[in-house]
Amino acid sequence: MIRGLCLICLPVWLLAAVPGVAEAQWDTPNRAFHKATAFPLEGAHQTVPCASCHLNGVTKGTPTACESCHWERRQDDVYRLRLGSNCASCHTATAWNAVKWNHGTMTGMPLNASHQTVGCDGCHKSAMFAEVKVSCLECHQRDYNAAKDPDHLAAGFSTTCVSCHKPSDTLFTQARFDHGQFYPLLGLHATADCAACHQKNVFKGTTTTCVGCHLTDYTTSKDPNHIAAGFSTTCDGCHKNSDTSWSLGKFDHTAFPITSGSHAGIDCATCHTSSTTYATFSCTTSCHDKPTTDNNHKTVTGYQYVSTSCYACHPQG
Repeated sequence: MIRGLCLICLPVWLLAAVPGVAEAQWDTPNRAFHKATAFPLEGAHQTVPCASCHLNGVTKGTPTACESCHWERRQDDVYRLRLGSNCASCHTATAWNAVKWNHGTMTGMPLNASHQTVGCDGCHKSAMFAEVKVSCLECHQRDYNAAKDPDHLAAGFSTTCVSCHKPSDTLFTQARFDHGQFYPLLGLHATADCAACHQKNVFKGTTTTCVGCHLTDYTTSKDPNHIAAGFSTTCDGCHKNSDTSWSLGKFDHTAFPITSGSHAGIDCATCHTSSTTYATFSCTTSCHDKPTTDNNHKTVTGYQYVSTSCYACHPQG
């Protein structure tokens, strides 16, 4: 009220001359009025000039859909609505770049590690984003084909990349291959280089039998001589893949117990004196002298100082 007059009764030109009213910009009450409309001005919209949305001063009927301004007029969407027209599902009124869209929730493919820095078009080559399959090979076929350490194609590795590589890995070299599904890597095998078994970078078809890799070790062994002894080439009968040395081999001497008493721990050559075969043995050469043995068998009928006779009467030692 000014001297009994109501401000709303005065013409606009007169209001402008009224002290305290001229300073109040007309834009301010208009923005306050916007709160009661279907499109409240929030975030960055509060500082946008009215004319940006209300073209040619026309306010009635101005569309409130996001894409009406951000695509039809401003063309802010670099993806040309290929991600949909509901801008608010990803963008907030605070800032156009404050994207809240969750790639993992929406697609099932979380953007971890190196994937976070890849531009959308790094995976989404075509104009249709929905057509991109959540499959490593869709993007990494070239990486699979070009891999040489090891050669994935030659090895026949699965194209299900996540069986070795994880989306959270920052490098391909962080892969963890489960060798146990083919052959457990224990003992010295755990530290052996891949090429020690996989010659010339060939992985597919590599034998899992011991002698397939260790035939030379078998044929050159001298303590004892495996060939002379007629030992089986099924190496794990004595040697375990968890052994860290060949000397840890444990031969099951089922024909004669050597695990207890005076026979325990003696060297093979003590009894098996032949350098060509372990089928023969001697009880008399190094251990049981004739005078002592004869004296111990004075009352034994049919006694003979012969190794085979010793074994015939004392098969258990």
